Amino acid sequence: MSKSFDNEGKSEAMESLLESFSLKLNTPRSIAFRENTCVTCGGETKVFRDTTSKKEHIISGMCQVCQDEIWG
Repeated sequence: MSKSFDNEGKSEAMESLLESFSLKLNTPRSIAFRENTCVTCGGETKVFRDTTSKKEHIISGMCQVCQDEIWG
């Protein structure tokens, strides 16, 4: 996904929470979005199955593979 990082209408507090949580994973969320990588595995985030998966990526920063592993 070639979307650059922005807050997608989220409050500063929510962005801060998501960034803090991502620090416990593989890659900080802000860096992952800038580099088009997954916060969980560090893999590329270019191909998503559907609109719902793309929206999930905007929220979580996870690639399709990690979303499938987490959500089934």
